[in-house]
Amino acid sequence: MKSLSKLIFTALLTGLLTLSMRVEGANSDKTVEFSGFARLVGGYLNADEGAFNSYTDSFTLKEESLLGLRADWTVSDAFHIVGQAVVRANDEKGSDIQWLYADYRPSNNLSFKLGRQRIPIFQFSEVIDVGFAYPWITLPLEIYNPFIFSEYDGLLASYEFSQRKFSGSFDAYYGVYDDEIVFGRRKVDAKVDDLMGVVGQVYYKQFNFRASHHRGRTKVFIDELAQFQNVLRALGFEDSAATLDVNNEVRYFQFSAGWENLDYFVKVELSRFDSAAYFAPTTNSFYVTAGYNFYPFTVHATIAQSDTDYGDAPNEIPVGFDPQLDFLAQQYALALQSNPLSDMQTFTLGLRYDIRSNLALKADITLIQGQEQPDDDSINTRPFTLEENAELLQLAVEWVF
Repeated sequence: MKSLSKLIFTALLTGLLTLSMRVEGANSDKTVEFSGFARLVGGYLNADEGAFNSYTDSFTLKEESLLGLRADWTVSDAFHIVGQAVVRANDEKGSDIQWLYADYRPSNNLSFKLGRQRIPIFQFSEVIDVGFAYPWITLPLEIYNPFIFSEYDGLLASYEFSQRKFSGSFDAYYGVYDDEIVFGRRKVDAKVDDLMGVVGQVYYKQFNFRASHHRGRTKVFIDELAQFQNVLRALGFEDSAATLDVNNEVRYFQFSAGWENLDYFVKVELSRFDSAAYFAPTTNSFYVTAGYNFYPFTVHATIAQSDTDYGDAPNEIPVGFDPQLDFLAQQYALALQSNPLSDMQTFTLGLRYDIRSNLALKADITLIQGQEQPDDDSINTRPFTLEENAELLQLAVEWVF
């Protein structure tokens, strides 16, 4: 564990587990259930150069293939211990323990979870790695960007309700994040203090709605940027140095709606990521997907887009007077180009074949709209580096057990 907060949460979780073992020591009904999921994903990007979500013009099986295992220990009717670990084929994306929490349910409607959990930001947050649970092979990156934090250590309270015509839930959580995030095509240390959010879901007949609001104070540690900031400040360019600061408060808003019956489904998800930091810009994203089920097949089509606004950077470094200042201005421009988010526009067509109730085959083709890229690709850390339109072809085997 990297922080005192994580040690506190781990100690609390261990204490709860120890206490439950003592209280329920004579109970022979305690059981441990294991379940899991696996996905084998192959992809090829039809483009002469560039990358999209780490896919290039060479067929690969490693980018999104993985194996996950979950353990659910029923200590009592009201108390559970849940853990989930994922092993990924791509070493750079890392293997980790995603869930390790205690679940206490004092009533049928109310529950509390303490420990490591998924941050409930998106519609599919809890099943991001379980490809069997959604129609696509890859969730729309316009919203499900790997730059967004995934897990946290903390407490979540959930209240579920059910009426004659509708049902739903309200969630609220508080915690911290102290780990790594994917910054473009590399991992960097990151920390989020005072991470909190609220989530509301409502189900009415064949409709479902979800809205959430999240916020936290981020600290991202990138040595190169920190060193360059010190150089700028030493020379008196405070505004330029502040532009490269990646530590600030961030806010995230999400809304989704869906309609489905046995034959058709329509889903919409929108989000807004907002921060005063240049490297965590205002980003508005959405996708709309529709599909038709004719068992054992499903066809679907998705339009997705994200618009990113980095704002205006200060222009306080004079150019044309001194070679050293010219070099400094050039390096500053290159540093700005290393930002991790970019506009995206994609259109996806997909086919799913459910071989069995727990095994599915998928085939997707994603049409990607290219965009102008920085002149120096060596400092471009964005996951989207295509200047021309391209097609991403993917095949997948999805399994739950």
